[in-house]
Amino acid sequence: MRSPTAVLDRKTGTCLDLPPLFAACLEHTGLNPLIGLSEGHAFCGVWSTNDEFLLGVVDEVRTLRKPIAGSPAPDDWPKSPPR
Repeated sequence: MRSPTAVLDRKTGTCLDLPPLFAACLEHTGLNPLIGLSEGHAFCGVWSTNDEFLLGVVDEVRTLRKPIAGSPAPDDWPKSPPR
């Protein structure tokens, strides 16, 4: 993974280099970025509501799908980070 400086200086990056840089730019502007991972690929998106994920990593797809579909968050949505 290249540093942000290397990506900007070289004006090139892979799917592992660009999403963290783009997410940092989005967060700096006050938006809520997401980085999605799939087999062999990474991508960046924006969570368009003011919701927060209390955990830094969400590995349960259902946690993201229900709010996207307009349904309320699942009943088992974490209320606080696990200890």
